[in-house]
Amino acid sequence: MVTQKNRGGCPRLLKGKKGFTLQFCVNESQMKFLIDQLERSHYHSLSELVRDMLFNRQLKILTESACQRELLRELAKIGANINQITHRCNVDAIGGTTSRLHISDKYIINSARKAIDNALKKGLL
Repeated sequence: MVTQKNRGGCPRLLKGKKGFTLQFCVNESQMKFLIDQLERSHYHSLSELVRDMLFNRQLKILTESACQRELLRELAKIGANINQITHRCNVDAIGGTTSRLHISDKYIINSARKAIDNALKKGLL
């Protein structure tokens, strides 16, 4: 009969061979947070703590809503139109003439204001 030498303490929990190494950088406050979590927990190593935090805890996954996607698309179109208006005003100013906003320009600016107001009311921005 083959016996193992008892070294004391709890036996290691083998959860499969770990043959890959991950490296990442943290700042000082993040490292202090991890060390504080390690000291207040039952974990024996920082690797064990981070592994459990990563694989055995619920993570929040943020998803993009369709409403936000439509809003961003609309704001991008309005932003392109405002850039065109600004470009035209700058070209007129360089030529020495005063520039006036056309009715369509005023409509674009007004619709941009309304879209931003609606987004703020809905809490999307």
